[in-house]
Amino acid sequence: MVSKTAEKYKLQVKGHSELEWVHLSKMKVNPAAQREFNAAWANQIFSEFDPDKMQTPHVNQREGHYFIMDGQHTIDALKRFLGKWDDQTIQCRVYKGLNDTEEAEMYLSLNNRKSADTFQKFRIALRAGREIETSIKDIVLSEGLVISKEKVKGQVRCVGTLKKVFKRDGSDSLGRALGIVRDSWGDAGLEAPVIDGFGLLCHRYNGNLNSNAAIESLRAMHGGVKGLIGSAETLRLRTGNSKNDCIAAAAVAIINRARTGKAKLPTWWKE
Repeated sequence: MVSKTAEKYKLQVKGHSELEWVHLSKMKVNPAAQREFNAAWANQIFSEFDPDKMQTPHVNQREGHYFIMDGQHTIDALKRFLGKWDDQTIQCRVYKGLNDTEEAEMYLSLNNRKSADTFQKFRIALRAGREIETSIKDIVLSEGLVISKEKVKGQVRCVGTLKKVFKRDGSDSLGRALGIVRDSWGDAGLEAPVIDGFGLLCHRYNGNLNSNAAIESLRAMHGGVKGLIGSAETLRLRTGNSKNDCIAAAAVAIINRARTGKAKLPTWWKE
């Protein structure tokens, strides 16, 4: 029976894996379908390395090589433990002929219960063509921003928050929230609590929220985004509510200063 995941992403894994002995010299890492190499983590594994307790690596055989899908840090530790390793073999769980997308999907499946880096899993999910991550990337790009760990203009790295906002209300709230934050404070506002707070705000008020008017009010506030976060922290200490809720509440109060009567948004706590 084809799994729902495989059916959804139209993956046709070519056969089951088998245990085989593989030469270490034939193993490679596919950067598109693996997390970045973490030297500190590899050093920790090496410092405690015991070959009798080593987990079985998962590899994909194609193009004359064995691409590591799970276990690159363990294999690095093994090579250092052996010293001379070129002619050594290790027992692996071997898959045959998976392409880049299938390797990425396999990595995610193998790591779904492990403490893998959220950003790396997001990056690999993009390579696997997963629908949610791909949609989020398209939304971010449409707002003139970029998902990156590098310090570049328009950088957004809080991928966990992006997924949370997207899953709450689809593309509308995420795109609007990013646009309001970007136009109000630029890169300084593109942090997880702020994005989530404005995602909450856009989700609740939807058609009642005028983005341009909101941006004008937020731009004019004293202290910029730091001032907003300070007001939110005061609310959090007073009410005990979450930081993200308090950012939304503080933003509503600021937006309402330029409105009168029925034009005001309902206060956050009474909604």
